[in-house]
Amino acid sequence: MSDWRRVFLFTWIVSLCLRLAWVLTVPVFGDEAFYAWEARHLAWAYSDLPGLTAWLIAAGTSVFGKSLLGLRVGALLLALVLPWILLHIADTLGRSDVRYQTGVLATLLPLLLGNGVLALPEPSLLLAAMLCLWGGLRLLQQRTVAALGIFAVGLVLGAFSHYRFALVLVAGAIGMLASAQGRDLLRWPPFWWALAMGAAAWLPLWLVNADQSGAGLRFQLLDRHPWVWHWDGLWYPLVQAVVTTPWVWFGLWLATIKGRWRDPEPKQRLLLAAALIPMLGYGLLGMFADNERVSFHWPLIGYLAALPLFARQLADVSKQWRVATWSSLSLGALLVSLWMTALGSADGRAILGRLGTVVDNFSGWTEVAGWVQTAIAGADPAPRLIADNFMLAAQLGWASPESQTVWVLDHPLNHKHGRAAQLLSWGVDEETLQQMPAAESLLVIEETALKLKDRLAWQHRLCDRFPGLQWIDDAQVNHGHKRFLMFHWWPEAVGDCEFPPLLYVERHRGERDDAWRLHGWAIADGAGVQSVALVQGDHVLAQAHYGSLLEGVKAQWPYSTDPSHPHVGFELVPPDGLSLENADLRLRVTTRGARQRDFPL
Repeated sequence: MSDWRRVFLFTWIVSLCLRLAWVLTVPVFGDEAFYAWEARHLAWAYSDLPGLTAWLIAAGTSVFGKSLLGLRVGALLLALVLPWILLHIADTLGRSDVRYQTGVLATLLPLLLGNGVLALPEPSLLLAAMLCLWGGLRLLQQRTVAALGIFAVGLVLGAFSHYRFALVLVAGAIGMLASAQGRDLLRWPPFWWALAMGAAAWLPLWLVNADQSGAGLRFQLLDRHPWVWHWDGLWYPLVQAVVTTPWVWFGLWLATIKGRWRDPEPKQRLLLAAALIPMLGYGLLGMFADNERVSFHWPLIGYLAALPLFARQLADVSKQWRVATWSSLSLGALLVSLWMTALGSADGRAILGRLGTVVDNFSGWTEVAGWVQTAIAGADPAPRLIADNFMLAAQLGWASPESQTVWVLDHPLNHKHGRAAQLLSWGVDEETLQQMPAAESLLVIEETALKLKDRLAWQHRLCDRFPGLQWIDDAQVNHGHKRFLMFHWWPEAVGDCEFPPLLYVERHRGERDDAWRLHGWAIADGAGVQSVALVQGDHVLAQAHYGSLLEGVKAQWPYSTDPSHPHVGFELVPPDGLSLENADLRLRVTTRGARQRDFPL
């Protein structure tokens, strides 16, 4: 057994163990929960996505139950197959000498190490793209039934994976048509049968779009993209260098650029098209397209195609270059491993949240689901469960019994993420809810899903929809970084709505004594604010002077029903020597109804 084969098998087995551990510990991601919701309404396609991700989840949960393993096992298996496909691609290219190096790269690349841990479309999309590349390369070499079958399976899997597979088709078409051997395939009838199968696999998605007035296409092509230049797009190459490690990112580009398009070898042209078009296309797209959602993984399809070229280049460079490359890759893999491991624990997520890393869509769901189930336990009949946005509803649905219907209000987040049309098609949206007979309801609101400036208007909208709505509890996760509210509503409710206080605070130093001061505003529509205090645990450290006039607040929310509005400003002087960086410090707002709510500094 060669040394590189041993290295590949070792890294693949270690990655399997790591991924399995993460599968069993990392909380359900927000989008995962929605795909699991889709798996309970199996269809060929949905407004946001083709059907394969939901089918994999349905298959996994049918075997392993409603568990993290059941949710993710399908994606995990597809991801584990991917490095082995890269070995075969290297062989087909005539680079068997670097086949295992290619496999190691496909296992350790930081963006790929976590592939398959979450039940997302990416594992099937990447596998489909590499199957198409492998099958296409083999067809250019020799027209066999096996090669055609691999190619056709890739086309079908890709069409059932994601809209983004369309760019793979563009890259493949350019690569195939760039050589005489590729063009000759168009004269071979079985090749057209494979293309027809791939085209037919898109039909369910087109039918769903036709039924929903093009909601999915409109979101993917128009709604989510500004299609104007934005300067933060210039950071996109830097982000790519970070998530692939700088040395490897530079090496991937160098290897691809050094690949000769004019090489008469047709397989070389197909490989370059499969690598360069996604790498360049998504790089340019990042400067004009969606900059509010995660897109750093988009060029990964191109990086995968470039790995055999990169492995060949590594074999020819100096020892120092190879050491630097493998060291960079190992460090990147280690950092990803630490990050994924931290995600698997509540303390780790809290630390990552304080550091500002992306953990919001992992955090709070388990806690809020348990909180809600406790609130409705023993109720007979159980109150109607209503969430304010699709992601919270999906997480509550994942944690609730199958018989529990979760309704969803018309929230900006539903439209921002292209899920409103799917909720409507299931009949769990607000429009359908309004047509139902009124019933006792429990409303769960993710307060931090909206910006502070939008929360008061949202409260008033809730009151218009549910007159007499009463705030009963709140829950805070990651030191208050995420906050959830619970409301109770009865059809016969009368009187004003009761809402929790809202607070805004800033720090500044005094001009004379250079001491820190806290100032801002606190509003409690309906009840009004009695006091604002700085507390540590249950110990009051300082009381604020509350009631100053704030014209800006008056202009921002002229409709506020706080009895003191617009005299809602406060200023607080902390005790001497107190560090405001103490994570245990809170600002406590007490309403005139003696309700209290704590806010982190």
